[in-house]
Amino acid sequence: MSIGPISIGILLTTFGWRLIYFLWTLPIFVVAILLIILTYNRVSKVTRLNIEKSEEISTSGDQKSSAFFLNVMIFISLVSMWKMIVGTYFTTYLVLGRKIPESLAITLFGVMGIIGMMSSPGGGFLADKLGEKKYLTIAYMAIASLLLAFFFAQEFSIIIILMMVYGFFRSSDMGVTATLVAYTAPTRKRGAAYGIFFIPPQVIGAIAPIVAAYVAEQPGISNIFLLSIIFFILAILVLQKINLEGRREITL
Repeated sequence: MSIGPISIGILLTTFGWRLIYFLWTLPIFVVAILLIILTYNRVSKVTRLNIEKSEEISTSGDQKSSAFFLNVMIFISLVSMWKMIVGTYFTTYLVLGRKIPESLAITLFGVMGIIGMMSSPGGGFLADKLGEKKYLTIAYMAIASLLLAFFFAQEFSIIIILMMVYGFFRSSDMGVTATLVAYTAPTRKRGAAYGIFFIPPQVIGAIAPIVAAYVAEQPGISNIFLLSIIFFILAILVLQKINLEGRREITL
């Protein structure tokens, strides 16, 4: 997700977008072949025993877990909404709203992704120290502040600084949200829960660009940041309803 935009930004003016996108189909085929090979690998007996032991720890409270898990899915849907809205039109905001050249805008977007990739372990570490809910609340409040700053920012240097900080917080929640699924999913349905975990981003991915397009067509493409802040506030409110007390012990 990071190397792709950077390569496009660097090579766009030299080779054209058609050749670049054609070359990037090769890694897709390689990954597909590797997935097919890995599918036939059997799970070791040790792993199976660990799974069976974890399922025998406790089966009580599954109804409460289902309610908490539903809140997690609503939370993830709201988070996916702001990520899709901002992600879809961020480079457009840089090019049209702040008059940054296309190749430079795409390159900066890729660099922001690299920073996000490095921030994921850091986010998990901070979540272990502070607690998942507390860290996510702090991180999302920081992101909301950054989005508001993007709305007003005009100077190129300020925008770059905001992008780098935003890139850190934007991806630092990935491991933490997956942990929420592990803590709140019913013990015997955890496999299905992780399957459902990936559905909201896919559904939102079809809706968010349409909503963002309508907002972006209004005077001032920076309005997408104000719309995202609304979903941020809703996500934080839903997050407070997710009870993780005692769930770590059951999961572990």
